[in-house]
Amino acid sequence: MVTDDLTDTVYISSLLKERYPEFQHTVSEILKREGIDLIEIQDTKDIWCRDYMPVQVSSDRFIRFNYDPDYLRPKKYRYLRSEQSAILCRLSLSVMESDLVVDGGNVVKAEDKVIITDKIFSENKNMNRDEIIREILTIFGIEVVVIIPALPGDFTGHSDGMVRFVNANTVLLNDFSKYHPAYFQKLKKSLTAQGLNITLLPWYGWQNKNDIDDTGDYINFLRVGDLIIYPEFDPVTDRDAKAAIQHSYPGTKLEGVDGRLIAKEGGLLNCCTWSIQTRKN
Repeated sequence: MVTDDLTDTVYISSLLKERYPEFQHTVSEILKREGIDLIEIQDTKDIWCRDYMPVQVSSDRFIRFNYDPDYLRPKKYRYLRSEQSAILCRLSLSVMESDLVVDGGNVVKAEDKVIITDKIFSENKNMNRDEIIREILTIFGIEVVVIIPALPGDFTGHSDGMVRFVNANTVLLNDFSKYHPAYFQKLKKSLTAQGLNITLLPWYGWQNKNDIDDTGDYINFLRVGDLIIYPEFDPVTDRDAKAAIQHSYPGTKLEGVDGRLIAKEGGLLNCCTWSIQTRKN
């Protein structure tokens, strides 16, 4: 599996610079300074490209899932659903297709396992749980699928705003204890039951006035190679979050970018980027 530390190229929707020009410019300048290629994706309908782009399995193989999230099925939201075929026809990729309904933001990868929320079951009711898990294991060529409960109130049901792998045996996890203590215990149990160690990251989403706002979700960072670009919201909480991230990922370079505006739309850096490996090691 191609993990974040192996990636070297970042894609973003061409809409990002129209919607959030200062944010896009800052991210672009950081990547340019670090010698990382940034490429715009054309023909997109929204900025959250992580969700509709394929998941990279190896240097030359990608999995394209069925991009049909339940939150875009109502008629008033259908215009936001990006057409994968139109986007991918511009890219020279070896893509394997899966009929499973899965957003890229609900796939958090390690070398031999992935973390996915249980929303995958409600969005694929034509298959039973065992069939879905077997499909994931087969197409990714991995040993373990870690199923975690989706965060209450999160309409996307994505895992990338909740947890990230530090290595194959350890995860960085948002501290949801002030938001929903009982859920938090259930979430931790779903991870430790698979033999994963947990390091907690401060999470301040419990202070937000609505469930769409992603302010305070520091775990929704972009990692590309040895660079981590994390969102900033407030100098005090930024300091603690940065220290926790740096402690978990020693040897990486951390760069902050103002995430206050884009967070109001329900996503942050991992959501609005698609990072892949283009050079074989």
